[in-house]
Parts: sequence; structure tokens; C-alpha cells
Amino acid sequence: MGKNKRILLIDDEEVITFGFSMVLKEPGIELDCANTFEEAQRCINAHLYDAAIIDLRLSNSVQMEGFDCIRLLRSRQAGCRIIVMTAFGDNGSREKAKELGADFFLEKPMEPETVKDMLKTLGIFDN
Repeated sequence: MGKNKRILLIDDEEVITFGFSMVLKEPGIELDCANTFEEAQRCINAHLYDAAIIDLRLSNSVQMEGFDCIRLLRSRQAGCRIIVMTAFGDNGSREKAKELGADFFLEKPMEPETVKDMLKTLGIFDN
């Protein structure tokens, strides 16, 4: 049996982290959730991740802390696959996320199963 895969979910909406947790948690998968950039930073410093699912806007401000999360992951864990999800998906955000190293860019709302299928194509989940 191989080692467990670890996923980091970064989103400030608890209903989203709860919904994704219900779909993504299964044997062989360790899932960490962070609601703020500071929590995400602690997780990234403490663990190595196979994949991260990142919301761009983590607070009620106009600042998009998700970009900071992508930068931090790319600087510390180059092999981590990154899926960005946002309700604020314009072409500028999409291009910036790609430039910073995001693998996929999705616009909310989306079903957790869609993200799980993406993770399957990345080899995080068994098919």
C-alpha cells in the first residue's frame, strides 16, 4: 500500500470546507482545511501537500489572499498541484493564477465532485 495523499483546502466559507470535506475524505487521503491566509501558512509550513484547492478571496476585503497562498506553495512545495476556485473569476485573475503556477482555474459555484474528478486526473485519488 502506498503512502497517503495530503490535500490542503483553503476557503473562508465553512459551508464549502464542510461540503468538500464530505466528498474528499476517504481512506488514503488526509485533508487539512484553512480559512485564512495565516492558517494556510501554518499548514504549508507543517506539511507537504500533493494538492491544494485555493479560493482567491479569503475575507470580505477586496484583497485576494489566494494569490499569496499560491506564491507560498510554489516557493516551498513546487510539486504540489494547485486548483484555484473563485467567485471572482475574470481573465486577469485567471492569467495571474496561471502565471503564479496554478494548474487549474475554476469558477464558483462548482460541485465538490468536479474537483474530485480533477484530482483523480492528477493521480491524487484512485480511479
